[in-house]
Amino acid sequence: MSAAIPSGTASPMTPARRIIFPPSFPFLSGTPSAATGATPATGLSPAETAAVLPLRFASYNTQHEFHVGQLVRWKEGLKNRVRPDYKQPAIVVEILAEPAIQPLPDSLGGDVREKLDVVLGIITEEQLFSFFHFDKKRFEPYIGP
Repeated sequence: MSAAIPSGTASPMTPARRIIFPPSFPFLSGTPSAATGATPATGLSPAETAAVLPLRFASYNTQHEFHVGQLVRWKEGLKNRVRPDYKQPAIVVEILAEPAIQPLPDSLGGDVREKLDVVLGIITEEQLFSFFHFDKKRFEPYIGP
C-alpha cells in the first residue's frame, strides 16, 4: 500500500531504473561466444569474416552502368539501409553527376560520409512511390524474381 501524498505537494518521481549488464554480457562486449567463436554483431567467426570481407569488397567495387528507368536491386551483402528490401526492385530515377555526401546517419540507415550518386524510386509499405539517394556501387541490375 502506498502512502498518501499530502495535497499541494508534487507527486514524487520514480527514478528511472538502470539495468547494469556485466562486461561479459555477449551483446555488449562484442566478444566471441564460447561455442562458435562468432561475434554477436555478425554471427561470423574471425576466420569466416576474413573469408567474406574480400568477397564483399570485390562485389562493392564491381560497377554497373545504370540508366534512368532501369530496374536495380541490392547486391548480396551490401544492403545498408532499411529500404528497399533485398531482391525488391527499385527504379533508377536519376544518376547524379556530382555525388551528394551523406553528412549524418539517417533514420533509414546508411553510412556517414557515404557517396550518394544515384536516386532510386521505390514503392513503400504505404504503396507510395518515393525517392531515395544511394551509393550505386551497392546495386546491380534487377533480373527478376
